[in-house]
Amino acid sequence: MTAKLPLRPPPDYVQTAIFQEYKTIQPTPKCAVNQHGDKVVVKNLGYPTYILRKDYGLMPQYLQKHNEKEKKAQEVAIRAEKEIKETIAGLLQFSTYGQAKTFKTFNN
Repeated sequence: MTAKLPLRPPPDYVQTAIFQEYKTIQPTPKCAVNQHGDKVVVKNLGYPTYILRKDYGLMPQYLQKHNEKEKKAQEVAIRAEKEIKETIAGLLQFSTYGQAKTFKTFNN
């Protein structure tokens, strides 16, 4: 009986993990700023981090909620004003009706 020898040595898991980790690190993206070739890290410029965001240009949630609360408060105030005007108008109509009725009784 002859034992079969492996064709290659067993893998060294530590070295392969280090190699994969080293391999996955990408160089930081840089951008040339002027004609002399001075480079600046793109992350520090702010352009991709703000312009390319999904919610760029949208109003923040806390401002939307604040605006909704203000609109509701204005609607409530307008409704209250209308109710007050209606009650005052009703009272004035009732009082003028009573005055007209008494005026007719005195004239007849």
